Parts: sequence; structure tokens; C-alpha cells
Amino acid sequence: MEARLVIAGANILAASGVALAYSLVTGAEGLLGVSLSVAVLGFIVIAYGMTYGESVVGLMQDYSRTLTELLVKLLEDMNLLDAKPVAVYKDGRVVLVVSRDDISRDDPPPPGVGVWRGKPYVAVSLDKLAQQAIASEAPGDAASEIRRTLSEVYGITGSVIVERHGEVYEVIVDRIHGALRDSLGYPVNPLVLATLAAACRAVAGSARLESMECTGSSCRITLRVSGGHPSE
Repeated sequence: MEARLVIAGANILAASGVALAYSLVTGAEGLLGVSLSVAVLGFIVIAYGMTYGESVVGLMQDYSRTLTELLVKLLEDMNLLDAKPVAVYKDGRVVLVVSRDDISRDDPPPPGVGVWRGKPYVAVSLDKLAQQAIASEAPGDAASEIRRTLSEVYGITGSVIVERHGEVYEVIVDRIHGALRDSLGYPVNPLVLATLAAACRAVAGSARLESMECTGSSCRITLRVSGGHPSE
């Protein structure tokens, strides 16, 4: 449903109702015809608003699920399914890397599939997510900015708690949006990508997934973060 269209349609109906009542009282037949036509337009806008976006959302869910399954299959074939993904922020770019090598934030591999330092890897760009993420303005703000990015920018949920324990960040996400729940069983999924992108952008460094535990619509994600800020 597109709420703005529904509201616009309701306003159109209200205006046509006033015009219709006025035409009936005054006997203005010309205005009567116009008000009825406007009322039809209002009903059409409301009907469109009630159904708008549903097919598109469904299409994007299927598309995301297909890409997730493809990525998981690729990782499985490369014996990387249990490797820990890491997101690295460097020079305004963010790349997600899955490899058994220790990925340095100073020298990450380029996006693609291949061999890096003698070990296979898969890397994808997360630039679009990172561009929307909030960067911390001062050392120590990262936990707050990760929370704001996940809840306010990405809109994953309104309930996000981020706790910092040195280099380890615990991200507790509750009431996850329904569109994301089907993918939570995959080792690399949209929630993992969003959390890693938000974390590495917040600290201008790298974020590695340590663990992820989900129950129902709630998840606890543990990250190990290495930042560009002096105190991170």
C-alpha cells in the first residue's frame, strides 16, 4: 500500500463530496457532473494506492532471494560457506569479502571471484549501502551510528540495540521487517550485508561477522570491528 496515494484519493473524494452537496442544493447540473467525475477519480486513486508497490516488492523479494541462493551456492562450491565475511571501507568505497585469508583494511581484494594471496575469495561491492550509512563524527560514536543507520536509514526495524565491548560489537535487532525474514537462514543475507556496511562505514574501517543467532523475528549479530578512528 502507498499511503500517500490513499490520502490523496481520500482528499479528492472529500472535495468531490462538498461539490456534490453544493450542486444538489443549488441545482447546478454542470457542477454535479464534474463532482461525480472527480469522485470516480478519487476512488481510482485510492484503489491504486491500496495495491501500489505490492507486485514490485514481491518481485524484489524474489530477486533478492535468487541472488542470495546464487551467492551461497558459489561459496559452497569454493569451500567458503563457513568463512567469515568482512566488509572493508577504504577511499570512500566498501567491499564485502568472503575468504579464509585475513583481509587487511589497507589492502582488500577487488570485487569479483578469484584467488587473493593464494586463497580463493568472493568479493562484492557494497557502495550503495555504504553511501546511505551514517559515518560517526567522532571516536566512540560508532555504536550509535550503526543503530541509526539500521533503524532510520535502512528501515530494517525500529528496535535496534548496539553494545560495544572493545573491538566487539553486539547488534540486537528485534521485529525485523517481514521481507527480510525468509533470508535469515542463509549465512550471507541482506541483514548481514546491511549490518556490516553500517559498521564499517561508521568506523571508517573494517567489520567482520563473528556470529549470528536468530529466533523468530529477532537476531543477535556479533561483529569484530577495526576502525580508522584512533580510538576505535
